[in-house]
Amino acid sequence: MKGQSPVYLLFLSKFMEPKPLEWAEDKDYWREMLHEKPKHVSNRLVKEGMIEISSLPERIAFRFTIKELQKKLQLRNIKTSGAKNDLIQRLIEVAPDEMDKISPTIYQCTAEGRRVVEQYLAEEQEKREVIGEKVFELISKRDFVKAVEALEEYRKQNPSLYPISNLALKREPKRDIALLKVLFEGTPGILREMEADRLLFIRMIAALDGIGTPSCSRTHLPKDFETGIKLDGPAACRMFGFYANYVLQIEEYKQSGIKRVEISCSNDERVCTECRKIAGKKYVLSALPEIPNPKCTCTDGCRCVILADFGFLK
Repeated sequence: MKGQSPVYLLFLSKFMEPKPLEWAEDKDYWREMLHEKPKHVSNRLVKEGMIEISSLPERIAFRFTIKELQKKLQLRNIKTSGAKNDLIQRLIEVAPDEMDKISPTIYQCTAEGRRVVEQYLAEEQEKREVIGEKVFELISKRDFVKAVEALEEYRKQNPSLYPISNLALKREPKRDIALLKVLFEGTPGILREMEADRLLFIRMIAALDGIGTPSCSRTHLPKDFETGIKLDGPAACRMFGFYANYVLQIEEYKQSGIKRVEISCSNDERVCTECRKIAGKKYVLSALPEIPNPKCTCTDGCRCVILADFGFLK
């Protein structure tokens, strides 16, 4: 596999979990990146000894749910309790030929394939750590332009990593820079009771995530992180992101000639009374209340959004 392209290795990494050879045939982005039919690459991986047919227990586990396995055992008056692997083993013992016939042919990495993938993933993670640290330092210095430029350069050097992620498609550097400015110029009301140090930490995480920084140690909240408010760390990060995009969205609406919007929120039991009070209401942009709702008491944060009222354009 020496000298193989990153996209080829990325494709191979998908076989760390069992899959049919044709699993990517209907995914146009893979054909675009590989410059050939994905199944041709899969067949080449078989010939190179990078992937192989999965074992019968793995093929059965891929094809059947626990309930389906229990039903097959029940029809044979065989014990149906236990873990999925136990159920599979009982069926193999009593009907090996039948289970082999009805289980799909799937493939997964060989020992050598796994070694190659693990080396590739380790190298890619090292790259993510390097760019993550660089972007973190630039944002810390409030050099938003260079931070976004550094990420753009990283994406150009690693194009195979991005067509798969919708979040990385067609990013707009100017908007990313504007988003960073909003994140560091204002604080959503729902987070204003946080202590300064904790707030800054959440702000940095939201900034890294907001401009699509690759997953690395800098983009992750410590599991034991305490916000000091009713929201947990992930929810607080989401509120910062919602707030920044809300501010930019209002400006974009103004530039598009939209003058009135409607506030919408999820209609489920998790929506608090305060959010229900503004849900469905229409506002001219100049009188629009802040989103996320500062009075929100939802345990996972405000989920209100604004929708353009196109009937009010004239």
